[in-house]
Amino acid sequence: MPKKRKLEPIPKDIQIAQFVRGDSQPLLVASKDIEKIIVGYSAKTAANDRSRKVGPRYFIRGGRPYYLVQDLIEHFTRNPVETFDKEI
Repeated sequence: MPKKRKLEPIPKDIQIAQFVRGDSQPLLVASKDIEKIIVGYSAKTAANDRSRKVGPRYFIRGGRPYYLVQDLIEHFTRNPVETFDKEI
């Protein structure tokens, strides 16, 4: 029976690109351009995640991986950490 891999935490420096109203948001993004959508999540990290079968869902077209932008946003906002602001 193969060993189960522990999920690695999402890096803390990841930011999701903000689109200005009126700008068109792309539906798909090529793996090589993924950092333009998720700042701090590089194409190399995406490739590593694909090889380990973790990370966001992707599609192969012409031998190149593509991601739905909505899938990326859902993946990186799936488990928010709730914080409490407390006045001193």
